[in-house]
Amino acid sequence: MCWGSRGKMTYKEDIENFTLEENRHKYAAWCAAKAASTKTMRFSVKCAGSWIDKTSLREISKNWDALPSPDDFDDVHREIRKTLLEASCKSNKKITHGIAAKLINIYLKTIFVVGVEINYKKLAPKNKLKLNAIHPPIDRLVLRKLYSAKFTDEVGPAIKSPMSWSQLSSHDYESVVKRARQVTACQLWRLEALWPGYAASSTNN
Repeated sequence: MCWGSRGKMTYKEDIENFTLEENRHKYAAWCAAKAASTKTMRFSVKCAGSWIDKTSLREISKNWDALPSPDDFDDVHREIRKTLLEASCKSNKKITHGIAAKLINIYLKTIFVVGVEINYKKLAPKNKLKLNAIHPPIDRLVLRKLYSAKFTDEVGPAIKSPMSWSQLSSHDYESVVKRARQVTACQLWRLEALWPGYAASSTNN
């Protein structure tokens, strides 16, 4: 059972029927909700979980074979963002493509990028390509570094970074991902080398 709705099941039945797949899904959704909620757009884990349940995220995260191919990934990502935006509107929230992207990217990162199979060199070639295509989470600190002068050799002259990640439109978000591909040689997970993680001294919103 998800998001606090137990129905008529007893706690014992909850435990007996609980699966590793359900556990992974709930934890990934919790991580995504915590990371994507901002000062200007607050929402609960329960709310975000209900939005995620309306998308294909759970289905495409069952295993490597279910994950979209690199050629299809951006299109699938765009459709999931649209579904999340529609679901949020029905909950009297109106999230942006930037926030929807953070929900998707943290969810997939939790399952595929920092999951059990973390030995990159031992991944099957087709799964390695799929891993490389997963969009990384984007925050203010990553944006600032991505658009700095340090990448002039890879992507040309430094330009002003886009607005806050939480305010990105669909077009702006996809432009960020395009730039990220350029600086990571299409291994998008490597962009998180720019993220200070728990060492950050201030908020990333």
